Amino acid sequence: AVTNLDALASAAAVNATDTLPVGFRYRPGSARLNGAPAADPAVRGDGRVLTFALGDLAARATAPARPVAPVGAGPQRA
Repeated sequence: AVTNLDALASAAAVNATDTLPVGFRYRPGSARLNGAPAADPAVRGDGRVLTFALGDLAARATAPARPVAPVGAGPQRA
């Protein structure tokens, strides 16, 4: 989840980046924002770094973003 801690100002064009553990990959079409289906994040070539475009975030607002990332065969510790 991403929270705008400013009590007065909104945050424009917010992006959230998440790095999945080794062996995990994002499942296309699984993103949810505030509990509703959302656009897929940008996925870096390694398949592990996801960037969600959350849009504008009002003052004191929170945007919970959730992907589904099934584990692949043979995950290892990074």
